Amino acid sequence: MNYTNLNKKRIVVLGATGSVGRDVLEVVRQNPGDFEIVGLSCYENVELLKELTEEFSVKKTCSGDDDLSLLLAGPLDLVVNCISGGNGAEITRKALKLGINVALANKEALVSDGEDLMRIAKENGAMILPIDSEICAIHQCLRRNCVDENGNISWELIKQNVEKVILTASGGPFFGKTLEELKNVTLQDALNHPTWPNMGKKITIDSATLMNKGFEIIETAVLFGLPPEKIEVLIHPQSLVHGIVYFKDGNVMMHAAIPDMKIPIHYCLYYPNVKPNLLPRLDLAKAEKLEFFEPNRSTFSNLDKAYSALRNGTTKKLLEENDNKVSKFEKGEIEFIELLNVKI
Repeated sequence: MNYTNLNKKRIVVLGATGSVGRDVLEVVRQNPGDFEIVGLSCYENVELLKELTEEFSVKKTCSGDDDLSLLLAGPLDLVVNCISGGNGAEITRKALKLGINVALANKEALVSDGEDLMRIAKENGAMILPIDSEICAIHQCLRRNCVDENGNISWELIKQNVEKVILTASGGPFFGKTLEELKNVTLQDALNHPTWPNMGKKITIDSATLMNKGFEIIETAVLFGLPPEKIEVLIHPQSLVHGIVYFKDGNVMMHAAIPDMKIPIHYCLYYPNVKPNLLPRLDLAKAEKLEFFEPNRSTFSNLDKAYSALRNGTTKKLLEENDNKVSKFEKGEIEFIELLNVKI
């Protein structure tokens, strides 16, 4: 492919001042000339938003409770949704209705409104691209074996060809711990992620309880039309293998890369094209080991709660109950151990 002939993509970045949003803008910096940022949003960090607006010569911005749909006016190629929490579904819905592709880091949108968003995307010829490293890994594996004549991932081909998919999880800071050992966990303990240190506070806490992986189970089912019984989770402490797909012909495809969010972001920003990035490469010779373990469901029962919610149609309630508990934990109102048993 002649990369110099790629059309410049016009993009909007929602949640531009958060951890994922900043990574998106770093990918844009590393690839001058390939993207035009036409809109940015933040919630609270207005000073940083002003700096970014000047740096990227952005004409349209939103902050706080502004109407984000104002950023969707005019020709756009991609909306990158990095909003944290449960407020990302509505703007995703509006973008898809306009036929605009959405690169989605806001997993809550798919957990709460996934079926509706997928229907709207299909009706308007739009696409949802997953920025989550594990879901993006599955996307890349399926792209090479389950695409239709137009080059799009096909649910029907997934049904025909895929035996199961496996999402990997680092295990967070409490891998191998028992419930008894987790009784005195502090907020700082929960935020001390061993392999993904630069995530936002909410997702880091959810990773510590494995609820984040539960949400990714739901995401996977929604995006790829997979039933719960075909989605599994393995603990992989090294965080180098991000997704695994078992095919019915006996082949197994694994996606591996260094743990850096800019890799799936780069993939989504350029999709369906491919362009080399400037990031370090995974050196398997220096990887001492690749380990995989079954998750301890007696301690981390949130995984089973996610499967149940998926089967019972209560994923939105699961999201709301977990958000409420995490907020209370951050304020010191409940103990960490209460996050390990979210009731729905």
